[in-house]
Order: sequence, then C-alpha cells, then structure tokens
Amino acid sequence: MHDQNVDVSVHLQSVVRHGIPKTSGELKVAALHKPVHVYRDHRGVPHIEARTAADLYLAQGFVTAQERMWQMDMSRRLTSGRLSEVMGSSTVNSDKLYRKLQLKRAAEDSLTQCSPATRKILDSFSQGVNAYLRQAVEENTLPLECNLLGYQPEFWTPIDTLLIGKLLAASLSENMKAEVYRHLLRNQVGDELAKQLWPVYPADGFITISSQHTGGSTVSEKEADLPINIQMELRSLLQFFTGSGAVAGSNGWVVSGKLTKSGKPLLANDPHLGMDTPSIWFQTHLHLHTEEKTLNVIGVTLPGVPGVVLGHNDSIAWGVTNAIADTQDLYIEKFNSDNPHEVYQEGKWEDVTVVREVIEVKGEASIPMEVRITRHGPVLTDHTPEVSKREEYGLSLRWTAYSPGREIEAFLEMNRAENWEQFKQGLQKIVSPALNVLFASNDGTIAFKTVGAIPIRAKGDGLVPVPGWTNEFEWNGFIPFEKCPEVVNPEEGFIVAANNKIVNDSYPYLIAHSWDAPYRANRIAKVLRGSKEFSSEDMRRLQADLFNEQATTLLPALLALFNQVQLTDVEQKALQLLQEWNYQDEAEQAAPLMYHLWFDLLRKRLYEPKLGPALYQLMADGTNVTDAMLLEAAAGRENDWIKQAGGIKELAISSFISAVQQAVDLQGENPQAWRWGEYHRIRYTHPLAAVMKSLGIPVEEPDIPMGGSRQTVCLMGFDGSGVVGYGAPWRQVVDLSDLAGNSFDIVAPGQSGHVFSCWYSDQAVPHAAGELCKQWFAPEEYRKGDLLVLHP
Repeated sequence: MHDQNVDVSVHLQSVVRHGIPKTSGELKVAALHKPVHVYRDHRGVPHIEARTAADLYLAQGFVTAQERMWQMDMSRRLTSGRLSEVMGSSTVNSDKLYRKLQLKRAAEDSLTQCSPATRKILDSFSQGVNAYLRQAVEENTLPLECNLLGYQPEFWTPIDTLLIGKLLAASLSENMKAEVYRHLLRNQVGDELAKQLWPVYPADGFITISSQHTGGSTVSEKEADLPINIQMELRSLLQFFTGSGAVAGSNGWVVSGKLTKSGKPLLANDPHLGMDTPSIWFQTHLHLHTEEKTLNVIGVTLPGVPGVVLGHNDSIAWGVTNAIADTQDLYIEKFNSDNPHEVYQEGKWEDVTVVREVIEVKGEASIPMEVRITRHGPVLTDHTPEVSKREEYGLSLRWTAYSPGREIEAFLEMNRAENWEQFKQGLQKIVSPALNVLFASNDGTIAFKTVGAIPIRAKGDGLVPVPGWTNEFEWNGFIPFEKCPEVVNPEEGFIVAANNKIVNDSYPYLIAHSWDAPYRANRIAKVLRGSKEFSSEDMRRLQADLFNEQATTLLPALLALFNQVQLTDVEQKALQLLQEWNYQDEAEQAAPLMYHLWFDLLRKRLYEPKLGPALYQLMADGTNVTDAMLLEAAAGRENDWIKQAGGIKELAISSFISAVQQAVDLQGENPQAWRWGEYHRIRYTHPLAAVMKSLGIPVEEPDIPMGGSRQTVCLMGFDGSGVVGYGAPWRQVVDLSDLAGNSFDIVAPGQSGHVFSCWYSDQAVPHAAGELCKQWFAPEEYRKGDLLVLHP
C-alpha cells in the first residue's frame, strides 16, 4: 500500500530545504534605496553594511526574518494571545492569560511615545520583514513550521516589535506569581507559619553597591500587620502558572583597567533565560557609513527588534541583568455581585472598563471572553457570581509595563553612544523591564546603573495582594532616575550584578525584598578580588565556573548531623562522596548528583506536606529562606517548619537515604559510577519536533551532559527529571583594549531557526563545554564569509 506520510515527508523536506535562506549572490528587495551588503560568517552571523539608516534597518528586518520568521510570529502571537489560531486548543490557557494581561494595548500606547526617528526605524524594519514574507509566499519558501501548521504569517508592524519588548518584560517580572503564592500560603498555613517563609537575604551576601559589599539584613523589613487576606477562587488563575518560582536572572560584571593585563576594562555578561530552540537571541552586526555619521555595533537582539540590545560598538560595551525589582502589585478588588462591571472605590461603586475579546481556536469553536480593567489594571481572576453575596472579590494587576515606554529608542541610542554620559541619556527612556546595566568604555570608564520604572508605594511592601478599594496602597510615582542605584569607577575596581541585592539598607527607596541567592555573586566577587592581571581568557573561564558556593555553606552543617548514624554500604559510600567532594558541579563527577537529589528531596519533605504539590511548585524565595532555616536549625534554633518535619536531624537523614535510593534507581548501586551529567542534561528540542518525526522529517536534537547547577556561575537550572530548562543561551566577553580582535561570544544552540541549516545547532556543543567563539568584528575578517547583495 502506498504510504501517504512518505509523500508528505518528501514534499515537506523539499520545501524546507528550498526555504533555507539564500546567503550569497544577489536579491532584489523592495523599498531599498541603495545596495546593501550582507556578509555571513562561519557561525551564520549577518554583518550588514548599508549607506542609509533606512536601508540598514530594512535589511536587518529582512535578514532576521530569513532566519527566524516562524519564531517571530510565535512571539507576537504569544504576547497578544493568538497562538490558538494556528496551534489549536493546547494553547488556549496561554491565550487567555495574555488576553487578560492586555500587553497589546500597552504596546499600542508605547508606539504613541516613539519619536519620529524611532518610528522611521520601526517602519523600515517592518518593511524588511514584509519584503521577506512576500518573496517567501511567491517562491513557496515559508518556514517548514508554517507548512506543518498550514498557515501564512501576517505582515509585520511596529506594534509587533513593541510586543516582543513586552514579552521580555513579562519573562523578567515574577512578582505577580510570588504574590499569588503568598496569598495562598496565608490561606493554607496561617500568617505565623507564612511569615517564616517571607523573603530573607544572608547577612554576608554580596551587595552590588555598598562600601564594604557586605552587610545585608538577614530578614527583610516588613510591616508587622499584614493586609487583609480575602478568600478568593484562584483556580482559574493558577492554571496559568507552571513550574517553580525560579526567577529569570543573569550574570554581569565589569573589571576596570587597574585590574587587567591590558590596562583597559573587560566586560562579561550572560543573561539567564529559557534554553529554547531556536535561541531567544539573534546575533547581528550593523555597519552604517554616511557622510554625517557612522554606526558600527555588534551583539544580540530579540528576533523582531531592530538594532542591538546587548553588545558593543567601536567605543563602548554593555550588558544587563535582571534587577529583580518589584514592579508588579496585585490589588484585591471588591466587585458588585449584581453588576460585575462595577468596582468599589473609596466608598462608591465605579464602572470598570470592559474589553471584549474572542479567541479563535484552530478546528474548534471560538471562545469569547471579557477583560475588566480597573484603575489599577486588568482583572486576572474570572467573574464567579454568588447570589448570596453583595460583593465579589478579584485580583487586578498594576504593572510598570502598562506605562508607555521608549525602550526601543533607548537601545538604539545606546548603540550610537561613545561614552558613559551619552549612554546614560538613552537609559532614561527605559520603563519596563527594570534592568541592571553594566557599562565599559575604551576611555577606561566602568559603570553600573539600575534603570526602569520602580514604584514608590504609599503603604505596603509589595509582598502580598493589598486592598484596592482604598487609596492607602497606591503608587506615589517612581524612583527618580537620578536616585536609582548607580556607581562609576568604584575604588575596588570591579562591579558585579548577578541578581543579588543591589543596595544596602540605608538606601531610601524599596526596590525589592526578594533577591536571588547571592552564591553566584559571592563567587564572582571572590575570584575578581584574587588578581590584578585579568585577561579576556580569565573572564571566559569565570563564566564557565562550576564551583558550588551553596554547597560550601550548607554541606558541612548537614554532614555534621551524621555522627553515629547507621547506614547501609551504598549509603555510606554516597556519604563519603560528599565528604570528599571538591564542590565542583562537574558533569563527570558523582557527588553533585547526590548533593542535588538530596537537597531537592529535603526541600520537598520540608514544605510539600503542608503546602501541597501545586503550591509547593509555585514557591518563591525558596533558596534563601530554606538555606537560612537549615543553618539556623543546625545551630540548634529550629523553627516551626523544621520541627513539623521531625527536626533537622530526622529531616536531613531521611531525605538523604531517599536520595541515595533515587540515585540507585537512576544509575545503579555503585556510587563511584554515578555521573551528574547522566542525569543533568540539556536537550534542544524544537517545539514541533514530535510532528516532524511523525512525518519522517529528521530534526537534530542535541542531548548533552551538563555540569553546573542553579547556584553555579555557569548557571544551568533543571527540572525534576534533570533536564536543563534555563541558563545563558548567549554569553559575551568584551576586551576594551582590542574590541575587534579579542572579544568573544556564543549563541546556543545556533543562529538559524531552520532545522536543516548548518547553523541550527552548531554552537550547542561548544556552549555546553563553556567555550566562546572569537567574534568577527573587523571587516577583513567577516568579509571572508558569504556575501549576499540586496538590491533596490
């Protein structure tokens, strides 16, 4: 019998191979004014040379779409709540959430704030994307994914570019989820037990701007009386939250010339986001030369965004980390049960704004929904009428991302800056997300600035939802730009920002209470204090550092509990692994497997019995809170959580024994043969891989043993099955003494989104090994690559 699947597979493979971008020769592109040269180097990085700004950004739009059109389309669909139109019912929950978040309205508001010059760039970029789409449709070379799903992407608009920026803000803003967790926590265990899980920061934790770089408070300052906690139906909201309360983070540091071999600064940056396929980043080199001005900038951008978001030009380099600032507040709104379109405000009922949405679902009936918007923002909970009650409660979201911002304009200005003062002018335009920006210049300057809108609260600390029917908890503006944390050329000679606490407690404004654990920052600072002869190679080595600072803090205290404990032979050997461990989370070692299985089981036994699986998965502040709790308990000061788990010794030993059994089940009864990398792996899986395989389409899926962990500088966050889900898909090290000859970067898994491209996953293995690739910035280097000439 003839196999129709074979015919489909052969046809689709032919389509996709034909759709791999043309990278040499000539192409006509509508709307260009003059020819543009696009060189692609050995890693597929496009180096675009143009003679007008309009042509430069038009060509960037065209080239980006060549490699990442399906990803760009999925990103705008995700953010606007339109995935189900092409993906079907599996994405309805995602669409419901993003329709409620109303980020498209926010993008539309931001577009009105763009300057005429920025609007021209957005229009040019969109023209380039649409020129690609027209050609792809005419030549039947749309991405394979579009053929598999049976649709044609719509034309690109400036709104779509701004949607990509809002998506980044959403991925870096976790406080909404944390507030829902704490609200449910209070309902589940009561305020006294809940407060014991409130965020803390270690007393010796690294602080970015502090005269001694130490001295963080052990407990965040919080009000003695928590706001009222209303029982609400949150199941419809919880379905949107998946995974743990882990915060998207980053590493970044700059070293001044007084600590380097060259006498010029070094900058290193590796933002931590999802290890997705294709990569969230797309590397680009833009070279504009006109009679009036020259632009020469290289780095990465988000596919769909013009310019360079992170990178360097001829004079300066910059990177960013997540500031972890609390820029979201949930308000408990009181609605009229007789009229759910009325909300109680300061003693009277007021109308809410109602936006009616329709989610189109491929192959199924459309889903109508309405979004209520109060003075604070969109209501995230559903209307659940109860005849017996006059009032009904829900949660609305206030978020700085709803304020019109000029982030695209900011980064475009940063691309052109030649010194710190010019660069800082651009930073003022960033509203959301809140970022820590690290800077270095070939004039020797190093600097750090926290940017973005960070609210000043009249009352409250942003930890839990607050009453929305009163003015008590409103925002009184934002921290002024000139008052946001900043340091230039510090005496110590370096600046570190790794999602740690930014300022000490003398700072007059609240940035956040929830900071990431300081282990990465502590390690980076310790290394940077160890030499005055740093090189670019040293920075690359530090980015790949696998030393587990958390283990050095916790393990001695936990191992001391095992005196006179009867263990089996396998358990004793596993204990010996930890006793002899050098604290390196190396893939080929056995001890890291034992340590991480043990610690994860210990945490689960400590919290899940009282929280339940769903709330435990949502837990925020888990690392700092748990580590402080364990150290206190080991010193003889057990809190209620430790006591209810049977005491520190019972908790530690029972979870250790269970972890040994888990390791045996995974890798056998010989602890010496266990390997961290056999469990802890990175898998680059295309979102439609299963569909492709079912049709016989071969798709490369690198599956690589990994070192590192959640607490190493080389961050590799993993799920309950050991699969790495987030890390640093892009890393850069920039040498300001030789920008063109001694700067390095890597993008994993690769530059291209086309599964049959040689650049689809070619950087996955070197990235996993901690390697970076020499950057081609000088024309004599990148012009060796393929040349594609775009003609008007």
